[in-house]
Amino acid sequence: MKNSDLMLKNSDFKRAVNTEFARLLIDNNVKHDIIIKYFEQDYFFVLEDLNVLKKLEELSSNNKNMFSWFISLIKNDEIKFFEEFFHENNVNINNIEISPATKKYIDYMEKILAKNNFLCILSMLLAGEWVYLETFSGKNSNNKYINEWEKLHSNDLKRFVDFMKNIIDNSEINNNILKVFNDTVNLEIEFFCQFI
Repeated sequence: MKNSDLMLKNSDFKRAVNTEFARLLIDNNVKHDIIIKYFEQDYFFVLEDLNVLKKLEELSSNNKNMFSWFISLIKNDEIKFFEEFFHENNVNINNIEISPATKKYIDYMEKILAKNNFLCILSMLLAGEWVYLETFSGKNSNNKYINEWEKLHSNDLKRFVDFMKNIIDNSEINNNILKVFNDTVNLEIEFFCQFI
């Protein structure tokens, strides 16, 4: 069994990619003020993902170019997507407050970053990005923002998730790495459930 398959088997991944909130968001059955709250909280993750990616780029011995590419994608496309969304919806980025569920998740990310362990950090990022990919890609969402994100990022995110899975599959992993993946999947569930 591949390491990435083992990660799925030992986590609640299926539940994470099938939350009620994500289903309602894809079907465009969420009130607009909740959509705004979702993107406000997701914005904190985009910023934290940049920290995670920079750390992986720093720790990587031979994959720096892929991490650099994904960093530039987030800086040039995803940040712009959020800025346009906030402008359209009269949201002042400086006034966004972090929710308890989002803070719990980001605090966990900071704790894993502090370990300076490439595979632990990678397994955390893989969990979050893979959940997002499986949740929103290929859904032909009725929600214009999710649909726009999908057109903008779906193929790039799949390429990056496959790249991370390949590293995991060709590395020796231990129970600690499996636990980080599982913990992150559970935090993804908590993140999505906060909007219901």
